[in-house]
Amino acid sequence: MTQEQLTNKLLGIKNLHCEKLYWNGKDTRKQVVTDSEGELYGVMGRNYQPVGYGDLYAHVSEWLPNTKVVGSAKGGRNFSKAILTLELPDTFDVGGQEIKTYVNLINSLDGSLPIGLIVSPLRVACLNQFVLLRKSAFIEIRQKHTRTGYNAFTKEIRVVDEVYSILKGQLAVAEKLINLPCTTEKGIAFIDKLVKGKVLPEKIGAEAKSFYETPIRPEDEPRNHWSLFNAITEPLNLKLRDKQKLTNFGHIQAVGDVFSEVVAHDLIR
Repeated sequence: MTQEQLTNKLLGIKNLHCEKLYWNGKDTRKQVVTDSEGELYGVMGRNYQPVGYGDLYAHVSEWLPNTKVVGSAKGGRNFSKAILTLELPDTFDVGGQEIKTYVNLINSLDGSLPIGLIVSPLRVACLNQFVLLRKSAFIEIRQKHTRTGYNAFTKEIRVVDEVYSILKGQLAVAEKLINLPCTTEKGIAFIDKLVKGKVLPEKIGAEAKSFYETPIRPEDEPRNHWSLFNAITEPLNLKLRDKQKLTNFGHIQAVGDVFSEVVAHDLIR
């Protein structure tokens, strides 16, 4: 499935409802999540209230006007969880490099993920999304897929200012990474440590070392933690665009946590 096909499929999942599940004529107190076409998306408890990806995007685009969907990824079985990557119009600058405003709209059809947004800037030079300060990057829209939560969701209003406030916090961390020097030797050792700690798959680690040892663009030539960070996020983003899996986005977030800790440690020290 191409990226465009996946995105269209996710946006087409809307107008979901639940029907009681019976077994041998008895109410199981469970319900199936389905749509007008009768497609089955899961079996959930009686209080579960699904929100389709298409419905969620339509609602969020009211809070964040002038957005467009530029990517997506899925996880679980039968699109049970997914993200839609949205681009907002404002751009920023970090160390002379253009940064676009991206947010990932998160949702699930099986209750495994809360509905929310993760602010994830994009470095234009390499088209790499990144997430620094993951805990503060998440905007919770609704915690639980219940009828009470659904009613709150339909009434809730989010303002774009909150997204940009989070974004500026991430860009401040990126600026600090630029000011933290890192030799090629230390960068390679750092990547090896991430692989050993299971933050990065071994194959991704090998690709990241290649990017850091031999930069493919002038922006990546400086020896600092920002160029190291981008050497690591580059193969992760390539895999995300190729495989379209939520686990790839999870690795991007995990790497961002590590580099946020590096900045925090340096400031404390």
